[in-house]
Amino acid sequence: LKHHCLCSLAHKSSSTHKIHLFSSSILTMTSFSKTVAARLALFVAPAVAFRSVMNDSNSDPHGYGALLELDDFYNASLELELQKCEITGSNGRRLKLGQELGRGAEGIVYKSGDADGNYAAVKLLKPGVKLDGQEVRNLQKLSVVRSKHINNLEEGFERVQQCCGRPCLVTELITGKDAAKMLWDNGLRTMKDVRAGRGRKGALSYKLLRSLVLQAFAAFRDTEKAGLCNGDQHLRNVMYEEETERIVFIDFGHANSYVPCSPSSPFGKEYSDATSLQQWSSLAYLLADPAEQREYLTLCDHIAKHKYRSSQALLDKGVNEHFLHLHDDTILAQMLSALNATGSPHIGKVSGPGPWEGGSGGANAVAVVPDGKAQQHGNDGKANRPTLPDRVVQPTPVQQTDRAQCGPYCRGCALNN
Repeated sequence: LKHHCLCSLAHKSSSTHKIHLFSSSILTMTSFSKTVAARLALFVAPAVAFRSVMNDSNSDPHGYGALLELDDFYNASLELELQKCEITGSNGRRLKLGQELGRGAEGIVYKSGDADGNYAAVKLLKPGVKLDGQEVRNLQKLSVVRSKHINNLEEGFERVQQCCGRPCLVTELITGKDAAKMLWDNGLRTMKDVRAGRGRKGALSYKLLRSLVLQAFAAFRDTEKAGLCNGDQHLRNVMYEEETERIVFIDFGHANSYVPCSPSSPFGKEYSDATSLQQWSSLAYLLADPAEQREYLTLCDHIAKHKYRSSQALLDKGVNEHFLHLHDDTILAQMLSALNATGSPHIGKVSGPGPWEGGSGGANAVAVVPDGKAQQHGNDGKANRPTLPDRVVQPTPVQQTDRAQCGPYCRGCALNN
């Protein structure tokens, strides 16, 4: 007797997921057939894990490019064991694995939660894969600083490296996407797209980019504070939380201890047509105003050419770069106040105009200067430029607007803070 199994494979094309079925004659029943069939059932019963294939469907019409190695399959008994597994931290907090968030060459990342509804991310490595000792040590150093803009090891789980019988890491859960997708989602994948004018101008507002830059300055400073330098902090290694407009640095496997250091590399120009855009300087192509674009590229050029010899110097002196003051307003004053008070300039959403700007800002906008007095200034960004204030200015709540009316990086959308 010949038995056939049906296995579903997912073939991911650029526009859709196509499910292909195939059948193959797999075995002839013999005296040990029951044992073989029992083992086989462990692979057939559950859903099949797969690697997505990013090629065009025309070049792989049958989906054979999605065929997997045997170690990519997981069985029902293993899944049951993972569901029962608990991970206990040094603070007594217990995490249980939940939704699968993603998988890569090294393992699978799960959303995990405790009894109080708090969540973390657990990365379980595949059998035979070992933790990168250097990356673990780097994350432990960074987690001592506890920066708002670095993906730290989850508090209480800094020393946990075994979960459910496998090597693992437990980190803070970041809900977002890598920042390079700001470019990719708006028509700019390579420099060819830039030259062809395919980018959506205005998809990134000046206010949001200014906020992202200031947050990046703080993140580089915090990395340096941990005794590390990471020249690989391009946009693909930065997470962007759309709901809060916060950025978080990830992936410190290549960080070294040569500090202080200038964070110059991620701000350089894109030179290759063969690779995806990922440099900070490329965000300029999403700005609508040529003057804003020009000043932002000047800022990136200053950083790339080592104008600032350390990340601390970049934060201390970089806040005076002209790009950050093209349109001085109370949002900037609030960000600098927060930076002075908490070490982070993040104050929530800034991309939509709010009541603090008098609708659209401009000549009637109010800035807070170090002596605590409010003064009016014009649009040129020179008069009464706010520096680091001595007191924190409480942000005014943003006018609430239906989110469905607004795109992810839109200009002129007032969103609830």
